[in-house]
Amino acid sequence: MTLARSALLATVAVLVATACAPSAADHEVLGDRAYVAGNHAEALTEYRLALLQGRGSAGRLHAKAAAAAVRAGDLQGAAQEFGLLARADGQHLDEALDGLDAVAREAVAAGDRPALRAATALLRDLGSGRSLGPYAAALVKTGGGDGNDIAMLPTAAANAPDARMQDSLMFVYAQALARSGRCERAVDVFGGLARRGRFQTGDQATAGAALCALRVARGHLDAGRNDPAESWFRRAITLGDDTPTGRAAYLGLGDVLRARGDLFAAVTAWERVIAGGAPGDSLAEQARTRLNALGNPGTAQP
Repeated sequence: MTLARSALLATVAVLVATACAPSAADHEVLGDRAYVAGNHAEALTEYRLALLQGRGSAGRLHAKAAAAAVRAGDLQGAAQEFGLLARADGQHLDEALDGLDAVAREAVAAGDRPALRAATALLRDLGSGRSLGPYAAALVKTGGGDGNDIAMLPTAAANAPDARMQDSLMFVYAQALARSGRCERAVDVFGGLARRGRFQTGDQATAGAALCALRVARGHLDAGRNDPAESWFRRAITLGDDTPTGRAAYLGLGDVLRARGDLFAAVTAWERVIAGGAPGDSLAEQARTRLNALGNPGTAQP
């Protein structure tokens, strides 16, 4: 075979391969064919390929991709496509919100938590004005605890069927805030529940508020911020007086007062810790160590 003939055959092969490969516009056509044939997962893939190619109307393609995802049972993918549709050109917002509502309803029925979370978060972020209460309640019932779920808890509480459920959901919200390190906000939520004093959450809320106030106080103390530390220690004492949390707050308050040079007040605070302790109590032992350090200047203070 001559070099010229080899080159000709190679050229023909390239032309054939190019002719057989679908163009960017073909992906939408292929998607339509797959959708009509009931191959919805394949249709979704084709529509997304068309979007990657950047050909055709993005809004139209996202709408088709969302419909294919719903038919394929990919509710999370459908939520994603409806979200992209809402932001595509501003002309399909109502259509996208209706789609997200439908996805959320189907996700609740199917117990599809990831899809429910995705659809609900998009409805909230897009400022839909739609009622999210039922969806938020469903998220709470199925557990969780990430940032999106925490943010939905007040909505779920506002849509609770009765006061007992409302308080229960707000208590869960306060606990979630505390676990995520947002104790200052948690104290306010716990405090609101404690002031209402309804059902069994009242005493638990007071205890939660005291513990969170103690954590905030210790954070300020560790950072050398004595004024807010003292304020938060005193708040923890008020909330948790005669409890281990309250005694721990007295211990910290004594540390703040000692740092300020008010030794008499520091000693008084530490004596309150000792007075409430049983034999072998660790808080009482820490308070005694501090008092001994004051009596022996050469001893290292904790």
